[in-house]
Amino acid sequence: MAEISGQLEGPLTLECDLVMRGRVKGTVTVPSGSRLDLEGLIMGDLVVEEGGAAIIHGAVAGTLVNHGGDVEVRGTVNCVHDHGERLTRFGREAKVGFDRTWASKAGKRPDVADVIDPQKAATDTPPRKRSSG
Repeated sequence: MAEISGQLEGPLTLECDLVMRGRVKGTVTVPSGSRLDLEGLIMGDLVVEEGGAAIIHGAVAGTLVNHGGDVEVRGTVNCVHDHGERLTRFGREAKVGFDRTWASKAGKRPDVADVIDPQKAATDTPPRKRSSG
């Protein structure tokens, strides 16, 4: 499995199985036959196509769009849209909802630990969104 880290500009479409650390600005797409282990931050959407797979240990600031892939959230996602018959799974520590207050901290590079206020997330987590089609 390949690994990338640092700051990248999207959009990005995986061409192989990948461990992603660091930060991507833009949409990341996981096509059929590819797998993403996200340990960093996506400042945009994560799209998982049917036949693709993703485990989110880090954070997705945009929308996680699952078109029927094998997806598990163990970190943080802003919101989830499931399309198709396979639904996104959520681990024990998963959080839905994103605290963007760190964006106003000038000069501070966000880290996964900085993007969520755990007390707010525990009381303010919106329901998981499901859509069909």
